[in-house]
Amino acid sequence: MRTTRPLLLATLLLVAIATPVRSHAPPAPPDAVFYDATEGLKALAALHYTADLIALIAGKGLGALGIDTGINIYPREDARRFATQERALPGLGCYTRAARTQAKSQQERHNSMEAHYELLVRYPDAVTARTHAELAAESLLLLIDRFREAGLGVEGGGEEAQSVLVDIDGAGPADGLEFYEEWVHVVAPIWDTDVVT
Repeated sequence: MRTTRPLLLATLLLVAIATPVRSHAPPAPPDAVFYDATEGLKALAALHYTADLIALIAGKGLGALGIDTGINIYPREDARRFATQERALPGLGCYTRAARTQAKSQQERHNSMEAHYELLVRYPDAVTARTHAELAAESLLLLIDRFREAGLGVEGGGEEAQSVLVDIDGAGPADGLEFYEEWVHVVAPIWDTDVVT
């Protein structure tokens, strides 16, 4: 009996030492297909869009045109929504939609989805409005070029030939407006991998 008790205590002590200490921190949140990608689009635009636009304006010698290089970013909103709400312009909507993924996976989920950037600008003259739209389209394409290297959880985007759609459309006084409005819509496929927890 005397030799059993120290042996039992030693065994319990070894088990206690070998048992990992559990953290009381909450578990890491799972990745979210749409939310995380939209946050990445927003962060990328906030970091680079204005600087890219300014560089394009300077490179083309268009500084005297008076293009507004500021931007108001509206995540999860398309241009139609923030335009009808009279939000500050120039406005840039960014959102994702139409994801393709798999619902059952033990460790990770590979996703492809559409990334959308929508810019809306308004000016009193048609030339400045259209020039802004054309330069903005180039700035938005530069954002897509940065997807892979951005470190925002997006592994790549728009890398296949002809996979990125750029659409520019406008309206003005002939359409019943008191200004000239230009809308730029860039759609690109993007890829990421979510960890399934």
